[in-house]
Amino acid sequence: MSPQPDSATLVIFDFPARKAGGEEQRRALRALAEDIAAEPDLLWKIWTEDKEAGRSGGIYLFRNRAAAEAYHAKHAARLTAAAELLQDRREVEGLLAQAQREAERERKARRGDGRKSSYWF
Repeated sequence: MSPQPDSATLVIFDFPARKAGGEEQRRALRALAEDIAAEPDLLWKIWTEDKEAGRSGGIYLFRNRAAAEAYHAKHAARLTAAAELLQDRREVEGLLAQAQREAERERKARRGDGRKSSYWF
């Protein structure tokens, strides 16, 4: 028996948890919670977390299947955008690290690396 389109629909999200962050992460999660709370046709949500397994997510109950599917699409897009931002950030961090290594090599080349292979008297 398939679910009725107008019956309450449960959605479960489970994904790798982020490491605990500081104030910036707290503000981002607060904004996310407020956005979720304003979701049309959301009846309730339970946040989930398994620290040992490094997982987090939530259990959502929507008034109907259409609302559940709409939120699922919205949340999937949000996660995809976050993953792309994280990838961009990692790429930028990699480029910065490479630039720092190159700058350090140039500094060492200009002044020598601090070790002398020969001495002149």
